[in-house]
Amino acid sequence: MKNINHKIHGKIQRPASFSDLISEVSKPAGSSNHRVWMWRGQSNIDWTIDSSAYRRLKKSSNYQTNDKNRDLFRYEENLLEHATHRGYKYENGRTLNDFELLAKLQHHGAATRLVDFTRSVLIGLWFACHENTDKSGLLIGFDTWYLAGYEKELETRPYSEVIEDLDDDTPATWEPPGVTPRIAVQHSQFIYSRVSESKRGSLCFPEDDNYRLFEITPALKKECLSILTEVFDIDRSVIFPDLDGFSTSNSVGEDISGMHRW
Repeated sequence: MKNINHKIHGKIQRPASFSDLISEVSKPAGSSNHRVWMWRGQSNIDWTIDSSAYRRLKKSSNYQTNDKNRDLFRYEENLLEHATHRGYKYENGRTLNDFELLAKLQHHGAATRLVDFTRSVLIGLWFACHENTDKSGLLIGFDTWYLAGYEKELETRPYSEVIEDLDDDTPATWEPPGVTPRIAVQHSQFIYSRVSESKRGSLCFPEDDNYRLFEITPALKKECLSILTEVFDIDRSVIFPDLDGFSTSNSVGEDISGMHRW
């Protein structure tokens, strides 16, 4: 395992092979010598780590102030109000809480502060590999012991109170209900935070060494995708088990051989 220094993300590790990576992530690590981590894969190592809402706000002239936290809060409050007015807060005879509504909106493509992570390193690795195959990807791990969480409180507390209570430097996590096949299959976990001013991006990182960063080179991407498909049955049609996922798996940009595992 080689250590390198990246212009955006600082010190990261570069595994030589799939087995090298799996051996490393299987070891207890961090301040608490812990094995349970949340994972995120990005297919381009040069991307900063931002929520889709933050990226959307950067493009908007209506949200160009010096208080990025206020802008993000105001944006999501408006998003929730408009979605509620359209009737999207109600589903299968029940009223969704604010975070459930945000998750539902994000599932259908809306920009929110929720950043997609997964409890499975293999799912995170697939997302780091499946696009931009000519560029290095990034696999990010957060130690769960250094994440805040409000699972039980989110059912009763409004969005505004939860966001106001966020610590300036600590990300928080939330496991969405497994209400869709996609959420269940991807072992979905959302992470969110106040806006960070770090050059890594707008998402706060856990303190000290309680996060891990791995470069997934183009050659390693190719090896990992092959192993993930052939050994672990992880590919696009499995990770997106709905009509949209099936159709995308069979779109013009996908290799036709990907339809067949054997």
